[in-house]
Amino acid sequence: MNAVAYEDFLTSTEPVIGALIEHGMSAREAGRIDVSAALKAADAAYRLGGAACAIGLGHVALLAATLGFAWRRIAYEAQTTPESSPLDAAIPEKAAQALGAMLHQAVAGIAPSEGGALVAALTAMIERGIAVAR
Repeated sequence: MNAVAYEDFLTSTEPVIGALIEHGMSAREAGRIDVSAALKAADAAYRLGGAACAIGLGHVALLAATLGFAWRRIAYEAQTTPESSPLDAAIPEKAAQALGAMLHQAVAGIAPSEGGALVAALTAMIERGIAVAR
């Protein structure tokens, strides 16, 4: 792999991770979901996952793709049941923070951790059919 491409990936993902964390925080604090912003967060996570996969960071790709699915599920729930209890974006927020940590490990030359527990938590949230209530 080209070292410049790898470095470019790591540099360009920092703002994406920051935006995903910020989106999760603001949604959690507001107690409501902006559907458009949630769909943008899903797309950003999918793109990050695809790029991570392309450069060989499989664990990062898996967590990012699952995070994208989670944001899409949250957006769906907000669209179909807007009168339901406030949605909590704490799990996606933690997953975005874990993505940041995994990328910092990669920058340091350490193999990124698996993030399996967060993938499992996101998957459970997606499969439940309802968003996690506060």
